[in-house]
Amino acid sequence: WDNYSLNNTYELKLMAGRLTIQNNYQMIIDVMGKIDLHSLNTKEHIDLNYWLANALLQTGEYAKAKDLILENMDLAVDDRFHFLLAMTYESQGYINKALEEYIEFSKQFPKSDYKAAALIKARILGRH
Repeated sequence: WDNYSLNNTYELKLMAGRLTIQNNYQMIIDVMGKIDLHSLNTKEHIDLNYWLANALLQTGEYAKAKDLILENMDLAVDDRFHFLLAMTYESQGYINKALEEYIEFSKQFPKSDYKAAALIKARILGRH
């Protein structure tokens, strides 16, 4: 990540995507911890917080991920955070809450790229 500028949000998003593909979530958390995300405009703030929330979820820091997700859901309507919230509930073992969130997600975001995944997850969780 030394090749990336911490002041260039475009580069940071690229880096976060590459690190996600490599399953290097801790590096995302470390890098995002060096940035004052609140000083960014709303779109940049939300985009980088999505990568951070996902990394927190993937490393098992469910409470931190959930808090960050809910904070960003208050800022803007964004399908990615709603899907992450459902995944967080599922990872925590809150099956009914996850199921509700997946179903609500599919209704609220009918054109989302994640809709099919949400419906599949809801169907699987509904069988438990």
